[in-house]
Amino acid sequence: MGSLLSFALAIFFSLLLHADEPQPPDVKLGYYRVTLGQKDIPVTNLYTAPGFSYRKLPISYVAVTQSGPSDVVIEAGESIQTFDWGPQTGGSAPVVKDQQLHLHIESAPAKIAVRINHNQWLFLFLDSPEAMRPDPKAADVISLASYGIDSTGKRLETVALQKAIDDAAARGKPTTLFVPPGTYRTGSLWMKSNVTLYLDEGATVLGDDKEDSYPLVPYEHQPQWAASADPQTISSPSAATGPLRA
Repeated sequence: MGSLLSFALAIFFSLLLHADEPQPPDVKLGYYRVTLGQKDIPVTNLYTAPGFSYRKLPISYVAVTQSGPSDVVIEAGESIQTFDWGPQTGGSAPVVKDQQLHLHIESAPAKIAVRINHNQWLFLFLDSPEAMRPDPKAADVISLASYGIDSTGKRLETVALQKAIDDAAARGKPTTLFVPPGTYRTGSLWMKSNVTLYLDEGATVLGDDKEDSYPLVPYEHQPQWAASADPQTISSPSAATGPLRA
């Protein structure tokens, strides 16, 4: 079962929801706090990610695995005057209590977009517990553990991670690259055909905080929306946390 979190989906939702709105920096940027069952959930702000400063993408998101009904509380650090949300099939209508927005979600998987006071959009990606975890020792699986890659997040491992992806693609048939628990710091990574990147629970692929880890993407290799905006787009990965199948 795949995760609802993906960088491509976040970009798609952003372009769709902001198609008729003023472009950044007209959108007010802020910081959301999200709790689920009284537990703080990390919020990722894409507009602060390396390589995105020239567009200031007005997107924040949270991703969490949850079974059963969920009560989500969202705070924006200010009084709530207005809010937007959707799709309205993802849960009950949000309720404002003091400076908090309360939302009840019946079940996972679910994806819901929320915006408070015309700030940037916050995407909530709730995934259900993993049902079919691949066997790291299976013939169609390559485990990252065999590459001796640092799993503490202290060392940049872009080259080794890319080699693992390339090795999986070189098989010429569907192959899963299994990422064990740990934190793997990286710059730009390029996915290949026939490769499934699976992040086990407790695994995080974390984008490096140095701009030179994200080289300029040649014009002919850029997606159409980026190429039309800037012929020298800086590439950047999404931060992702397992369990995740991408």
